[in-house]
Amino acid sequence: MRKNLKPNIEYAEIFWTHWSVYCVVASFSSVFLLANGYTNTEIGTMIAAGNLVSVAVQPVLASVADRSERFGVFPVSILVTVIVMLFEAVTLILSGRSFLLSAAYVLMFGFQASLQPLLNSMEAKLARRGIGVDYGICRAMGSLGYSVMSAVLGVLVVSAGVRALPVAGEICLLLLLGGLLLLGGRFRKAGSTASAGSPDIKEKGSISMGEFIRRHRVFLVINIGILLIFYDHQIINFFMLQIFQNVGGDSGNMGHYYSIMTILELIPLIGFTWLTKHFRSSFLLKVATIGFVLRGVFMLLAHTPTAMMLTLVVHPFGFPLFLPAVVRYINEIMDEREAVRGQSLYVIMITVSAVAASFSGGVILDTLGADALLWICAVTCVIGAAIILPLLDRAKTDSAKTL
Repeated sequence: MRKNLKPNIEYAEIFWTHWSVYCVVASFSSVFLLANGYTNTEIGTMIAAGNLVSVAVQPVLASVADRSERFGVFPVSILVTVIVMLFEAVTLILSGRSFLLSAAYVLMFGFQASLQPLLNSMEAKLARRGIGVDYGICRAMGSLGYSVMSAVLGVLVVSAGVRALPVAGEICLLLLLGGLLLLGGRFRKAGSTASAGSPDIKEKGSISMGEFIRRHRVFLVINIGILLIFYDHQIINFFMLQIFQNVGGDSGNMGHYYSIMTILELIPLIGFTWLTKHFRSSFLLKVATIGFVLRGVFMLLAHTPTAMMLTLVVHPFGFPLFLPAVVRYINEIMDEREAVRGQSLYVIMITVSAVAASFSGGVILDTLGADALLWICAVTCVIGAAIILPLLDRAKTDSAKTL
């Protein structure tokens, strides 16, 4: 298998536009919905509902993408993108608080989030057709695209108003659709060439959900640990301002924190292919899990804005390393008939952690305060790591026995 420029550009463009759409739909959701007359409580409820839609939709899409010979990962991704475009068009047409706008936004949020496991699974699907792509660099382009889109939207909203948001969303979705069509066409062409040139290459029978669970029981337990360590990460996403205010900081400190955090995330993502040549994916996942714990503990111990900023020193060893490592790990322990469901399962855990953090974080802050919230985050990280670390190698062994 050799890597060439065109599929890498197409895969990177897919990640760039996907995370640009996420920036429009999720990160600027409050901006758009507040301007349309929604309250903060209603916005929080809609975001939670969108995450729940994603949790419900992802297993269905993953099962279809894994089991259907006709509707593989690329056709399903294209279909989901078109659905999101339709809901985005509704938010462009409608203005003002209404049931239809609320429903369209919740469904758009849910379906857009459900794309992530489909995109993650494409690397393994492409590799099995002899198309080499660098997941780490392509995923890094997603983070970079998110950062650029954040800056662009900040200017657009000021100069053109919130109506610019759904317009920007539709443009990015159209570009995403184009990337999926190009890379999907390359994937189909490689499949037909491989089938014609090698009669041994045949798809195995599909795997039912029951069989999937039987083959990966240890991995299911690992996902409970993933939910727990990501609870801390989601709290940081949702309530970082309150955490900084607790140590005497302000929104300026929060902005600097996020800016530095985004830059640091590019380092392990771009260097991930080099890391995999020297370390096993299970080892990298262990390092990333410990990175989550260290940041949780360091944030608990930080009592000034400067100390809080210094906690970012361990960030590259946590979340941004975990992202490509878990994708590679899942692709290693699962075959092509179940890869999308594997990717979907861990994304569902992250989504559930977001729902739990959004609901519980505010309550804990209002009743117990930021210090108590950081204690809870540190404890959940430690418990999650205690579940994940001893099971990573065992999950690979158990999966191999059932192949």
